[in-house]
Amino acid sequence: MMRLLKYGISTIALLAVSLCLMLVAINWNDEPLRPEVQAALEWKVPEHAFEDNGYLIMLGMGAPAGQDAGAVGKQLLESELARYQAYLQTHTGEMPTASDYSLSKKLAATKIFCDTQKSKDCFEFYLAQDAHKQAAALKEYRFLTDRLRAIRQSKNYVEVWSPYPYHNIPFYGDMLNAAKLEHIQAIAEISKGNIQKGLARFVENAQFSRRLLRESNTLISHMIALAMIKADMRILSELLAKYPALARYREQLAPVVTPIATSEYSLSKAFQGERQIFLPRLHADLLDIHTTLRENREQKGNDTLSEASGLIADRMASLGLLRNATVNLSYDLWELRLKLAIADANHLDEALASTEQEKDRLLGWGYAKFLYPKNPVGKILQLIAEPAYKDYIFKHHDTDGYVRLVALQLKLIAEHVPAARIPEALANAAQESRDPYTLQPMQWDAASSELRFQGRQDSSNGPNKKFLYTATLPR
Repeated sequence: MMRLLKYGISTIALLAVSLCLMLVAINWNDEPLRPEVQAALEWKVPEHAFEDNGYLIMLGMGAPAGQDAGAVGKQLLESELARYQAYLQTHTGEMPTASDYSLSKKLAATKIFCDTQKSKDCFEFYLAQDAHKQAAALKEYRFLTDRLRAIRQSKNYVEVWSPYPYHNIPFYGDMLNAAKLEHIQAIAEISKGNIQKGLARFVENAQFSRRLLRESNTLISHMIALAMIKADMRILSELLAKYPALARYREQLAPVVTPIATSEYSLSKAFQGERQIFLPRLHADLLDIHTTLRENREQKGNDTLSEASGLIADRMASLGLLRNATVNLSYDLWELRLKLAIADANHLDEALASTEQEKDRLLGWGYAKFLYPKNPVGKILQLIAEPAYKDYIFKHHDTDGYVRLVALQLKLIAEHVPAARIPEALANAAQESRDPYTLQPMQWDAASSELRFQGRQDSSNGPNKKFLYTATLPR
């Protein structure tokens, strides 16, 4: 019995040693960085970054009244780039602090903005505001809308995000608040009967939302632009429901109700920008890890025996974290996301399934899709750090669906389609007026006189309407 037990223990020990040796052999040598990956690691300041760039004004939007927001933004950006250059030499930096140029808390305290999550009707909310309080706030913060106008009039809007790991995230809240102030003033003009003036203000503001979406090269700014477009569509939809006569200005409104499911507004630019930021950071972080391991080994001595044992220890310590292989894999995973970014919404589910299959192929075999024999730590890091790209893609297509819904609302009102004929009109609608996910007609609820679109993310379209976007037709 004892002999059998010893034999079993010896066999298990031999298998364990063999497994360790096999893993060491598999992960002993890293792979070279591929040329396209090496090219993606090179970052430089974008062209026109400091030439009539509205992004600089956005960076300084929250500066006190009287200061030059563009100059403040330029100073902030130059400081950020200087910190990045120092980081390239030292690989050290400090975590960012909250921006000193934010007016969001002070503006929020005025309570002049509609809470889209709680309010059933933002248009009515703004009309019900105390006129004197609203006028005082608009006067006090006119410098914000002046700055937003300067951004809109700038020749360039070029975002500058270096791969600096301690990057200060630009505060977009003041730009969002400025856009809300524009909504308030547009609504006020229209409610007073100054239709042309109010619509012109609304359209100019909404066109900038689209410009921001078109020129955004980071996910955060792309999502900010989508939020601004959603806000524009909600205000327009509520205006049309209250003032159907506005549909006479259909041609003037056309530029801000065209679908965004085109290459011009694709998520691909934002995904490319994220890869340009993330890859150099990943490469630098992995280099730091290997440098630390090497320095620890060198401290143990320089004799031949120490060097040999140190090499083995280094290899064992870095077992499963192959630097170049991890960066190559990250590049390939971003390539998959870029394909999803340009996929049509009605083919998105198939594209997502195909992407998951391709991702499994890139990762290779792994027990329970978690324990991988080749570069296991590097692969697990990629899975842990994977962005919620599905949510970003859904938000993009949901916003497109909402734009289509409001454009359909405008069309039906402008053409005076009676309620009894709306189902027929929806059935015969062109593709750009249909549900982007299914290409089926938009939904119609005759009881509430609502056009409806079922999205895949929280619509922020009023209370108790999660994933549901609505546009009311006058009865």
